[in-house]
Amino acid sequence: MDASHKIRWLERSDETEIKRIFAAQNLDCILPPMFPQNEEGHTKSRARNVIVRVGAVDSNNHVRMAILGHRTVEAYFLIDRDWATPGERYGAFLELHNYACAVGSQLGYEDVQALIPPAVEKPFGRRLLSLGWGRNLWACYSREL
Repeated sequence: MDASHKIRWLERSDETEIKRIFAAQNLDCILPPMFPQNEEGHTKSRARNVIVRVGAVDSNNHVRMAILGHRTVEAYFLIDRDWATPGERYGAFLELHNYACAVGSQLGYEDVQALIPPAVEKPFGRRLLSLGWGRNLWACYSREL
């Protein structure tokens, strides 16, 4: 097997190969739209945040690997626990949460992630779940660029 390859930006013409590779992995998730416009030029909103589309192609220019980079918001919540009553703080948090979500949406973001410290994950995680958040089943790794 020839392992020679080159790295290049993905093109719409690569989409079929990328879908084939994705399907063969049998992952329990959905491949996000990769390109902001479909073939007819209509914008697919969820694809506008896929801002990195790179692949490793073989000597015949067939995609063998791909990385899709999705732009997302990472949220940090800071609170002065000495301020107000717990109920008042939660009411203020709800307002702040809704406002921050609206701002992110207006800026074109489609999702937000929050990394919750283990010490507060159980009580705070329940509150986030009640607000429509989900808990990821897959491990999340990060690094600075």
